[in-house]
Amino acid sequence: MGRAYTDEEREEIRIKLLENALELYHDKDVKALNIRDLTKKAGISLGCFYSFYKDKDDLILDVIKYRGRQKILNSTSDYKNSLKDPVGYVSGMIFNYITDLKTKAENKKMYEDVILISARKSPEYEDAFYKLLEKVLKDLIDFWEENGYRVSADSDGISYVITGASCMLAGGVRIRQPYFDDMLKEFLDTNLNRYLKVEKQIGG
Repeated sequence: MGRAYTDEEREEIRIKLLENALELYHDKDVKALNIRDLTKKAGISLGCFYSFYKDKDDLILDVIKYRGRQKILNSTSDYKNSLKDPVGYVSGMIFNYITDLKTKAENKKMYEDVILISARKSPEYEDAFYKLLEKVLKDLIDFWEENGYRVSADSDGISYVITGASCMLAGGVRIRQPYFDDMLKEFLDTNLNRYLKVEKQIGG
């Protein structure tokens, strides 16, 4: 029996697997993904891999979450920018994430496969994407309130908006630009304004 890893060691191994998966398979399709090659490159055993992921699809979903977290955190480096248009700021985060993934899918086979996997496992993907945004939204709401805004957020409504955007991504491979971007932006702006209301308080 292998030794037990600490939480910190497990996270280090997971990040190593994700980074190596991106490096090895960025320009290939998911079918070409060979777990033995990945574990060899990452310097771990095959058994260790399966203590993290049950199969390749599970790994790919984690790759999506990992890259999505990087992109969203990079886009929220300056919360001051959100004060001009708070709801538009959140809409822009989701829009940039979805369109970035769609653009990658049109140019790299692996990302096309990623979208198909996320569509097949949509409840897991949508839940993961919402959890990814949930902390960012909480931080933003705290920031807005500290700066004199009144915030009303319907978490279920926001979650369903993300579900809808994910569905648009899954079917969007058949919609040419700029039509897809226009439709997605209209969908996000309209529905987020329904479920996320941020108003400057008088004298705030």
